[in-house]
Amino acid sequence: MKHSQAVSDSRTDRSSDMTLSKDDILEVMSNSRRRFVFHYLRQRGTEPTSVRQLSEHVAAWELEKDVTELASEDRRRVQTALHQFHLPKMDDLGFVDYDARRGEVKLTEETAQLDIYLDIVPGIDVPWGLYYLGLTGVNVCVLTLAMVGVYPFSLASGLSWALFVVLTFGVSALAHAYINLNQHRYGIGDRPAELDS
Repeated sequence: MKHSQAVSDSRTDRSSDMTLSKDDILEVMSNSRRRFVFHYLRQRGTEPTSVRQLSEHVAAWELEKDVTELASEDRRRVQTALHQFHLPKMDDLGFVDYDARRGEVKLTEETAQLDIYLDIVPGIDVPWGLYYLGLTGVNVCVLTLAMVGVYPFSLASGLSWALFVVLTFGVSALAHAYINLNQHRYGIGDRPAELDS
């Protein structure tokens, strides 16, 4: 489907009929500029925002500058790319409602409900799957040593070891949940999560 003013005008009428597919979401989120757009718009819910204001924040994040430090050509370059390519694409996929004539954009009702997070694994970090596998291995070794009667593991009761296992997994799960819910979601915090990695 080609983006045109007619598509923009009719998007509102059809937005309730459109369902975002996983492929559409991945298509939008595969580009850092579109991720920044989603992050900024998610902070505003379904309220329209000007493309100018949006482009200022996206340019600032891309250049890792404050909005007040941006040169007008930086903002204009991003605004042109948003206007000509990214926002029409996001509009065609049903991700945003983009009114090119008014220079306004907002998330669709469906997109505003999306909870998209980015699993950021820096080079020195261990992925959570490997962490839990290692934790399971350590717990199995400790419990085996206790069951065989190896000193000092044999000093604690079975209930104490059960409590140890529950606590190690419980604390790990709390840390995992905190990181996923608060540090890597789009629309949370001032900057997109990927800029803090």
